[in-house]
Amino acid sequence: MISLENISIGFQEKVLFDNLTWRIPRGSRIGLVGNNGTGKTTLFRTIVGFVHPDKGNITLPRNRRIGYLPQDLIELKSNIDLISYLKEKSGIAKLEHSLKACEEHLTSLSAESNKYQAALKKYEKISNLFEIRGGYTFSTQAHKVLKGLGFREKDFTRQCTEFSGGWKMRIILASILLSSPDIVLLDEPTNHLDTESLEWLEGWLINFSGTIIVISHDRYFMDKLMTQIAELAHQRLTIYQGNFSYYLKEKIKRQELLQKEAKNQQEKITKTQAFIERFRYKNTKAAQVQSRIKMLEKIQIVKIDKAPKKAAIYFPKCPFSQMSPKRG
Repeated sequence: MISLENISIGFQEKVLFDNLTWRIPRGSRIGLVGNNGTGKTTLFRTIVGFVHPDKGNITLPRNRRIGYLPQDLIELKSNIDLISYLKEKSGIAKLEHSLKACEEHLTSLSAESNKYQAALKKYEKISNLFEIRGGYTFSTQAHKVLKGLGFREKDFTRQCTEFSGGWKMRIILASILLSSPDIVLLDEPTNHLDTESLEWLEGWLINFSGTIIVISHDRYFMDKLMTQIAELAHQRLTIYQGNFSYYLKEKIKRQELLQKEAKNQQEKITKTQAFIERFRYKNTKAAQVQSRIKMLEKIQIVKIDKAPKKAAIYFPKCPFSQMSPKRG
């Protein structure tokens, strides 16, 4: 479980979160929504560890692997081919190097020595991890993921720096999917995908057994994959147990209840203020006036969000058969 306890974060004079608490069970499929500037991306970066809260605690599962796709373009500076880059990012290249080093060390030792037995145990441990992480089938899986995201076989040997921005984001996405993550955080993952690649990604995420949290303006993507919506507003988080369509309907219902509550609250405040003004200077009512003043000071004003906007219609992009990765 991911646990955020009483998180508070502010930048300059703006407070994004104030005592925000969020518990995310393993296997959750959550859509994170909210108006621009409410702190959705900051919340992602806080979970990953790029941003440290002003106060509060974050607890993550031990030995977890988090795959984080940022919304902003990442410049790939690696002058290696695509498959080699994915091996490095997934950790497979490091495990391969460790296995090779262990093999060379074993050949230099006597099979009867204690050092050999210790080295053999280390080799078996790394070999087991390599297998669990899909090291022996990595190239096959990498080809499958890259093709699913719209790359062609002739792209596999190209250097990462040759691809344009949108395709670099696909490379980052591929590296996340191939890293055997336990938790996936995707910030606007559909922005750089054509229809065919988007459908492939949806299929991959449907079959993924780990935790998924997504920020997206694509209603259809959220409806298909998410089973819970978490909305950021007024420095707090509100949970809706359903997909995006459910969230839209349920929020309207909650808004109507809040409007009634706000109306009743305002009527009470108005009556209380009238009492205070009427008897402010009457000694026999001084205690009652002070009591009502303190009551007003303690009132938590009901805050009402604007009704959620209807999702914009997204016209499908050209299929990959009509596209090719741009150079430069």
